[in-house]
Amino acid sequence: MQAALHRLRADLWMPAAGLAASATVLTLYLLAAGRKPLVAILGSAALIAALYLCGNPRLLALWGFGLTLPFDLSKRLGPYIEKMGGETAFRIEISDVFLALLTAFLIQDVWTGRRTRLLIPKITWIWLAIFALGLISLAQGPFRLTVAHELARMLKVLVLFLVLANELQTPHRILHCCGGILLGTLVQSVAGITQFFLRKHFGLDLLGETGAGTLKQLADESLRTERAFRAGAFMNHPNIFGCFLAIVIPLAVVLVLGHTSLRYKLYALLCAGLGTAALIATMSRSGWLSCAVSLTTAVILMILHQGSRQRSLLALLAATAVLAVIGAFFADRIMTRLFESKEGAMRSRYEYIRTATRMIERKPVLGWGLNTYVWHAYAFTTEGARAARERYKQWLPPVHNIYYLWTAELGLTGLFIHLWLFAAILWSSVRNFPVRHPLLFAINLACFAGMLAILTDGFFSFTWRINSIMRIFWVNAAMVMAIQSWRLRHQVRCGAPPEPLTNQAGGS
Repeated sequence: MQAALHRLRADLWMPAAGLAASATVLTLYLLAAGRKPLVAILGSAALIAALYLCGNPRLLALWGFGLTLPFDLSKRLGPYIEKMGGETAFRIEISDVFLALLTAFLIQDVWTGRRTRLLIPKITWIWLAIFALGLISLAQGPFRLTVAHELARMLKVLVLFLVLANELQTPHRILHCCGGILLGTLVQSVAGITQFFLRKHFGLDLLGETGAGTLKQLADESLRTERAFRAGAFMNHPNIFGCFLAIVIPLAVVLVLGHTSLRYKLYALLCAGLGTAALIATMSRSGWLSCAVSLTTAVILMILHQGSRQRSLLALLAATAVLAVIGAFFADRIMTRLFESKEGAMRSRYEYIRTATRMIERKPVLGWGLNTYVWHAYAFTTEGARAARERYKQWLPPVHNIYYLWTAELGLTGLFIHLWLFAAILWSSVRNFPVRHPLLFAINLACFAGMLAILTDGFFSFTWRINSIMRIFWVNAAMVMAIQSWRLRHQVRCGAPPEPLTNQAGGS
């Protein structure tokens, strides 16, 4: 009887994780709405049921973190500064709840002696170098609060990176992390597709849904011939949602093409299909281009990999058929967005770049200060500071190019260090290509492709500075470093066959 119950709980780990994370989201939403008694009943019952069904709180926390990763649901602490281009407040995000649990488990491992050393990848020091530039901005002022907001977020994502890099020490753990991310992608994709077909704002701004005002503005300004509805799910803006999908869709595709169980392949294929449909529904051209770059890279490298070539070709045919059907269904929308877009948006982007260029020319070495672009940019606009303040109020758009934004705020020094960070992660991923484990090879490849998606998107937007995108960036970096750690630990067995991946759905 006990053995049967154990097997049942092992088979229910995925719905249990989803139940717990969904209950947490619902709990915070109801709490914000002032329904505290209902919160206590629903939240407690759902979490207890999930813990019982799962039987593995640590795994539950990992899946819950992946599910809540893209949500913008958070509790702000202290003053809130309305601006774009960086962090706006000190905040506790919904994913922080599960990250705190993972951190507690890691501390417990160190305290009890189960873990004798912690992995601190070298890229940590590169990030701390950028943090040091931020401290200079904080010391110099004058916008110290907004600098402090960004510094606090930098510390938070550093904790995220270090905790996950140490948590994901086995192929099974890494697979579960990917599974949680895909679960979050699935929820967001369903929400985005529903928004697109209903042409409706749900009123769930608290969860991160694109605001009604933003949707109206996008509808008026996107197309010349008609009003466009662009899906943003619960990620604040369609372009942010599009960038997130461009990072995650290659992960789903490589899990379809890679060495995973049939159940996991079907799960990943569902995520890839719905994610692609949601990406089209965002009508984000930067998201489409970024996804084309990342997905093409991932598929080509999977096919070129000798160990997965035959399996990849067969699975690729199925994935291509699914994506082709989705593309054909949305063909008219794609063509309309590509050929009927208004030109005003592009002209505005060129104007933002001219403003940033003037700022860089004035302070080329250390820039104007971390997370302070929009406060300094008024004086460098073509229309002048006074007219710009009357026009934009407190919502002056930052330059829609992350490379210009880095340079304007932290100078050429900051640009170099940021590019060094990306190059170090990409190089670590390239060095992982010989890893003798087919699943880890596929996931590492997806992380490499995801980094290319972020770099491509950076030419058209500043979404890397958005919380959800910055978090998925550091999750990908953590998986690359965890795979590197596993590879180095096992390279002495280079003559042995790859480690088999058994019990892929329920292992820990």
